[in-house]
Amino acid sequence: MKIMKVWLSIVLLFCIGLSGNCQKNTFDLKCKFEVIKETSLPYERVLTDKGQRNPSYGLVADKEIPCSLLFEYMDFGGTIKTTWTSGGSIFRLFKPESSEFVLVVAKIGVSECTKHLLITYDKEGKMIDYIEVEIGFVRRGEYTSSKHWRIDKNLQIQVCQVKPISSEPILFFDKYYQLDSIQGQRIDTYYKIDKSGKFQQVKQVKYKPREYDCTFFKSKNIWNSGDVALEK
Repeated sequence: MKIMKVWLSIVLLFCIGLSGNCQKNTFDLKCKFEVIKETSLPYERVLTDKGQRNPSYGLVADKEIPCSLLFEYMDFGGTIKTTWTSGGSIFRLFKPESSEFVLVVAKIGVSECTKHLLITYDKEGKMIDYIEVEIGFVRRGEYTSSKHWRIDKNLQIQVCQVKPISSEPILFFDKYYQLDSIQGQRIDTYYKIDKSGKFQQVKQVKYKPREYDCTFFKSKNIWNSGDVALEK
C-alpha cells in the first residue's frame, strides 16, 4: 500500500508539471514544448549520436506539420522522394534567449530512410519556417548520413552535404551499400534565423570534388573532412 501511494504521488506530480493547459486528449504542441528537455546552444549534431536519446513526441499531420514535408529520400543525394506519406516527431528543443519562437528538431521517417528538419514555431504552436538539415539511412543497424548540421549560440546554422557526382541517382538500398567509395562534392550552406523565426540563407560554399570512402559517412561529420574550398 505504501509503495502504491508513492507511485500515485509521482504520477500526480508529473501531471501537475505539465501545467493546467495540458489536459487529457489536449496534448498539443504547447504541451510538448513544456515536456521536451531543452538543449543548450551551441549544438553540433554528432554523427555517432543517433539523436534519439531524448523522448520523441509525434507531430499531428496537417495540424502541427504540413503533410507536404512528410517524406524521405530513396537516394544518397536526396533527389528522389519516397512515394509514401511518413510520420514525424520532435525530440530536441531549443529556446533562444529573448525570442518569440522555439526551435525544434523533427525526425521524419518510420523505416530505414530518415531526414531531420529544423522547424521554428511561435509559442502558441504555429509553424513559422523550416529547413532540411539531415538525410540518413539505416541498414543492418548502421546509420549512414550524407547531410550534417550544427548551430551556434547566435542562431547561425551550418548545413554540410556531400552530393554524389553521378549521371544517375545512387539509390541507397539498390546500389550505394554495395559501393566502397563515391565521387562527390561537399556543399556547405549557411543560414541565420531572424527575429521573426524565419531562416535566411547567408552564403553557400562549394568544395573541390573528390572520392569519398563510404565508411566516412558512418563515422565522421562532413565539416571534419579536410576538404578544400573552391571559394569562400
